Amino acid sequence: MIGDYASSLQTLFSHWANGAIAFGLWVGALFFFNGYRRTRDRFFVFLAASFVVMLIDRLIWGLFGKSWDQDEQVSLRILVYAIRLVGFLIIAFGVVDKNRRAEKAKSSDNYLKLVPPGGRKSA
Repeated sequence: MIGDYASSLQTLFSHWANGAIAFGLWVGALFFFNGYRRTRDRFFVFLAASFVVMLIDRLIWGLFGKSWDQDEQVSLRILVYAIRLVGFLIIAFGVVDKNRRAEKAKSSDNYLKLVPPGGRKSA
């Protein structure tokens, strides 16, 4: 009897924690979308997309994690870890994209023009 109560309490806490993590991922995604709106930097889009992918991962695990038997749990775990991998790959791609754009900007003539402290003087 106490074991059943502890098991149900553990399940309840597991669902609550999963929901809290999902909510945090949603808030993070909204935060990064807002950062994109203000700066127009694509890196924020990659971060927001990654958070949305990880949110989907949490929703799948929360909705279907406890209701499947042991064999289906293995295939669910593979799916969940594959989705997480996609989320982290999106972040990695965003970092690479940001660095490449910075290198292109450095090599262009418009990146850094030295202007004297008094501004440009016409000759």
